[in-house]
Amino acid sequence: MLAGALQDIGDTKSSMYSTAICMWIIRIVDVYILEIKFEMRIAGVWLSIAINLFVKAIFLLFKFKNHFKTITNQEQTNI
Repeated sequence: MLAGALQDIGDTKSSMYSTAICMWIIRIVDVYILEIKFEMRIAGVWLSIAINLFVKAIFLLFKFKNHFKTITNQEQTNI
């Protein structure tokens, strides 16, 4: 939902970068570590997906809060 909210306010790059980084870097590294090194098999893959979604949600929440602060500060200066 946060990716869609950021896209609606015009910040399409943040959601694109978060998806690319989380999907291709964090998830692949996590799958390698959890599934191959710790031999967790399919549970490691699912745990990697959960970690990926958590990291992505934190990043997008941070970006959304920054945009909200910027919008609020702009409205206060225009009053």
